[in-house]
Amino acid sequence: MIITVEEVKNIMGITSSEQDSKIALLIPFVQDYVINFCNNKFQVKRQYPLNYYYTRQDIFRNEGIFYNYNNTISFDKVNSQILDTDNNLINCGFKAGLDVLVEQSVYNNGIYGISEVAAGYLNLSDPLIADETPNYYVKLSLVQFPKGIKLPVAKMIDIELAKLTSEDSTPVVSERVGNYSVNYGSYVYDGSYPDEILRQLKPWKKVIFV
Repeated sequence: MIITVEEVKNIMGITSSEQDSKIALLIPFVQDYVINFCNNKFQVKRQYPLNYYYTRQDIFRNEGIFYNYNNTISFDKVNSQILDTDNNLINCGFKAGLDVLVEQSVYNNGIYGISEVAAGYLNLSDPLIADETPNYYVKLSLVQFPKGIKLPVAKMIDIELAKLTSEDSTPVVSERVGNYSVNYGSYVYDGSYPDEILRQLKPWKKVIFV
């Protein structure tokens, strides 16, 4: 995942464990928001050797990303495994401790943590939605979130925690006492996050072509 419960607590200075379950619940929601906001799935790019000859396909078809694209991929919900009858998952660069992005499946599209890698399977630290047989061309990509993105993500989760624990879900952006006023920052309408936090996501935001 983009951040762990312990990382959120350490960054935000939370010492109690009372909100651990809420933080764990919020992480995937904030992760989806960041991916959509940045238009970036954070796939790992393949590193080619110095003498490698780049082809037009490498450049224009984005084949430099670590991935497995095959109709041999199936999903085991009970054991939380992604299976490959071609036994090619290690060669594709998947690593324990990183994440896998599933695309073009019927039920299990999304990002999952990898706990173990073998040639024919990935053990996942996150539950799958449903079993699937290898009838479709499923795309698996290796995902690695940058360390720098954890700071704005932790702040976003802290904001969501405040909403859950407050009777008023509208964040305070300013206060006025007599002639004295304080502005805490402007909030965008679509995400209700301060502009300052969204600007911290800018290094990872990709241009959307329409």
